[in-house]
Amino acid sequence: MIRISNIKVDLRKKDLENKIRDIVKNYKSYKIIKESVDARHKSVHLIYTVDVEVENEDKYLKLNNIIKTPVEDYKYKISGTTKLKERPIIIGAGPSSLFAAYFLAKEGYKPIIYERGKDAIERKEDVEAFFKTGVLNYESNVQFGLGGAGLFSDGKLATGINDKSYRIKEVLNLFNKFGAEDNILYSNRPHIGTDVLMNVVTNMKKEIERLGGEFNFESTLTGIEVKDGKIEGAYINNKLIKTNVLIIGIGNSARDTFKMLNESGVEMASKPFAVGFRVVHSEEFISKSMYGDYYKYLEPASYKLTYNSKNHGVYTFCMCPGGYVINASSFKGKLTINGMSEVRRDSGYSNSAVVVTVSKKDYGDKLFDGVKFQEEIEK
Repeated sequence: MIRISNIKVDLRKKDLENKIRDIVKNYKSYKIIKESVDARHKSVHLIYTVDVEVENEDKYLKLNNIIKTPVEDYKYKISGTTKLKERPIIIGAGPSSLFAAYFLAKEGYKPIIYERGKDAIERKEDVEAFFKTGVLNYESNVQFGLGGAGLFSDGKLATGINDKSYRIKEVLNLFNKFGAEDNILYSNRPHIGTDVLMNVVTNMKKEIERLGGEFNFESTLTGIEVKDGKIEGAYINNKLIKTNVLIIGIGNSARDTFKMLNESGVEMASKPFAVGFRVVHSEEFISKSMYGDYYKYLEPASYKLTYNSKNHGVYTFCMCPGGYVINASSFKGKLTINGMSEVRRDSGYSNSAVVVTVSKKDYGDKLFDGVKFQEEIEK
């Protein structure tokens, strides 16, 4: 196959196939690799990269913007040499833990996953009850449970890493395999949607179980067993489970676990972070501002704004087109907020976090001063 880049397509016609045919007269099939919006000029276009199946490939490789389709497969590298005595234990069932569990299970290691919250469906019921009544379940909420805090969010997939090993592509392929729509494989801003994520993480859990993994909910890490500087086991709900490998994939709100790990002698350090609020707009206003009259032909628009002052950076984060602002609290008397949207992004409103970077200069030098700073803001 050959890869053709920078194909410009009129939004109103959406004639990608004709554009490909203008370049390659006779082709057997094509696959979209990347789709993005070019709104830099008065006219707005879609820009595509596609892989095309043709005969006589060499004939087209001389043309501009055409190369032979590269091999972009992720290869999982096993670097360890010591055979494990016990099954690996994974703490938490958010995205980092689920992917760790998936690859361990795929390689035959049969990981055991412990999550303090509940399974996805039960968790959804608790969250919906909280939204309606304001009565918070401290162990099953927007922060805790299968899927982590990201389950009730915009479902965006974004990173700035240099991905020479194609890890991002593998993540997108797996999300698609477990139920996310095909467009996440090529969209410039891939987005799953919280309504679809519910099925995606459930299907991923089932596959991990089929491969020998085991999930335990309402199960909290309460201590660790260390001997000669090495992990010997984990206390789950105060009961010791033996293991030589402990992966801890806990989220922002597991503050009791942070303190327990510190008291157990785990080396820790504070790092700078960002805090702020969410601002809400009319979705139509944002889309018109970005695309003019072309907004009618496109998905709700995203934006990103940045500003650097002398001492702090200010920027928008996790922009949520066509979504909602939700209460993501997990502590009594403390407010945490997040943005959430469904796959269709059709709420009529858009929102984004507006945040400012903070460091030890703002909150203090002690290990948990940053956490205390967060807690004061949440109060």
